[in-house]
Amino acid sequence: GRGESSPDADRGERSASPEPLLFSATRPSSYWEVLCMHLPLALLTGIGVLVSGLVEPTRFPIRICTFRAWTDHPCPFCGYTRAFHAIATGQVATAVQNCPAALLAYLLMVLVFSWHAAAILCQARLRRGRLLQVSRWPMRVALWIGLLMVTANWIYRLSVGIDCP
Repeated sequence: GRGESSPDADRGERSASPEPLLFSATRPSSYWEVLCMHLPLALLTGIGVLVSGLVEPTRFPIRICTFRAWTDHPCPFCGYTRAFHAIATGQVATAVQNCPAALLAYLLMVLVFSWHAAAILCQARLRRGRLLQVSRWPMRVALWIGLLMVTANWIYRLSVGIDCP
């Protein structure tokens, strides 16, 4: 009757479709919308994954580290290129021994590439669901944890005596 309300209305929820847990995919009217949303990160991470597997780090055309030139110490990111190459060529133990934080960074790069490449191939706009939504506070915590990981990795490399070539 008129005075009755549904359980959904009591909680202030919409009766429309519930928000998905992991992701939602929609097909926009224009494929350009998909490309604008997903292509930049797909290219950035895809090039990183591809180059790390195909190009030997000693053959990179640019090998100047400004931090090392100024301080005569390896920079906080020293070793990531070689570690990425080692991971891409199946030498995971070597990568973890030389640059432990690189394994997590590489896995994140592969996940980001896979997400955006899947969206482009499926011609769909992918959006994160409830479980993958990250609010501002947890994102800041994650960024600080990432910064601490890079710093801890740098301290590890310096204390063990692993140097850049």
